Amino acid sequence: NRNRSAAVHPDFRLWITANSTDKISDGMFLVSVRAICEPPQSIRACLRELYHEHIFQESLQAVPTLSAWPKLLYGLSLIYAVMIQRSKYPGCGWSNPLDVTIADWRISTNFAQDLLNEYEGIGGSSK
Repeated sequence: NRNRSAAVHPDFRLWITANSTDKISDGMFLVSVRAICEPPQSIRACLRELYHEHIFQESLQAVPTLSAWPKLLYGLSLIYAVMIQRSKYPGCGWSNPLDVTIADWRISTNFAQDLLNEYEGIGGSSK
């Protein structure tokens, strides 16, 4: 009854755990708020690999006019790691598998470096 919904306590939360099944429509999953609790080991492992294999001291100093560049590089790396890990969860929405590779991360970081080094006013050098 819709009239009873006004009596729901504002702190009330309902958690339902479900896998995709024929008995629950995809529409139900699309309109639901999803939360997945997992230890962050896989994201940490992805970040460790990036920093160990692909990010070197010169990468951290690639934009000398912007002191926040290492933080921006970390943010790009974190987004990449999350996208890689999300592909492990089949389902709907942005969880659909993406063809994300290390080349995508390199292109993103190179684009950000070029943009910041080229244009004035966003941390780049003045030409």
